[in-house]
Amino acid sequence: AKKLGAKRIFLCPCRATDSEERINTDIERLKKAVKIYEAAGFETGVWISTMGHGGPLVGLDSEKEQAYTPITGLHGITTEDSFCPLDKKFSSAVCDYLKKIARAGAKTILLDDDFRFSHRGDCGCTCALHIKEYEKRLGEKITREQIIEKAFTGGYNRYRQIYYDMLGDTLRDFAK
Repeated sequence: AKKLGAKRIFLCPCRATDSEERINTDIERLKKAVKIYEAAGFETGVWISTMGHGGPLVGLDSEKEQAYTPITGLHGITTEDSFCPLDKKFSSAVCDYLKKIARAGAKTILLDDDFRFSHRGDCGCTCALHIKEYEKRLGEKITREQIIEKAFTGGYNRYRQIYYDMLGDTLRDFAK
């Protein structure tokens, strides 16, 4: 890496949704690797997945993942490895994982571009948690089909604005 002129290295451990055994193994490896690369003069950070990209290469890695709420698109299609941050179990797991990474010595933690609701073959999230939150904000009951019809046809309207505000608030709250 020095021959290439690299000054910074990002290490990529497992995901927060992996088994505790795998997380603990990766954290121990991170502790050692951060020290080694920093001693060699590299700024060393950690680059992690957050919500998932929606298409695992080998399926779900742990039983823990199966307990999280998957992101569900407007057409009711759930993603295999993307989890909704409104699920408190999931958001807590990510926060706990970030603490472990920081304690391992990482001074910089880069969140992958999976920190988003778009580009998973659909738009946003309409899992049961989001439908409940959306209805609360709207002040009325609504189905996925009605969201498509009311929020995504015609010009500017309150259904679309509330939907996108809700998704933005979800990401901002998750980031906090």
